[in-house]
Amino acid sequence: MDESFQVPATHRRVWDFSRDGIRRSVEDSLTRMGVGHIDVLFLHDAEEHFEAALRDGYPALAELRAEGLVGAIGAGMYDTGMLTRLVRETDVDAVMLSGYYTLLEQSALDDLLPACAERGVSLLAASVFNSGVLATPT
Repeated sequence: MDESFQVPATHRRVWDFSRDGIRRSVEDSLTRMGVGHIDVLFLHDAEEHFEAALRDGYPALAELRAEGLVGAIGAGMYDTGMLTRLVRETDVDAVMLSGYYTLLEQSALDDLLPACAERGVSLLAASVFNSGVLATPT
């Protein structure tokens, strides 16, 4: 186990939001999938590495979009403040919010959703049943 993920003993997970790391990851993914284009590409789970993702990762994604390898770019995180900052400071197309816009938790209404509306950024609500309220036996 490596950060709660099962990985082969010969490998270890590395968080790499550098331009080269992102390009290498995208090229590897394109090869594995056998396609020449990715519709939407997210910086994923960057909360613990947000400054590097904003400084290095976002420009790498913007470059890939400008080259036509990627259609839309953004980030997927649970932190509404970081996603709001990303929306306000960059030219992302979409963000994916995990768990903070649900039936019971709607803190994204305060800042993130208004910022997305102002900037024309799409919001994907992930983990909308995060609390388990509809999945827990009564």
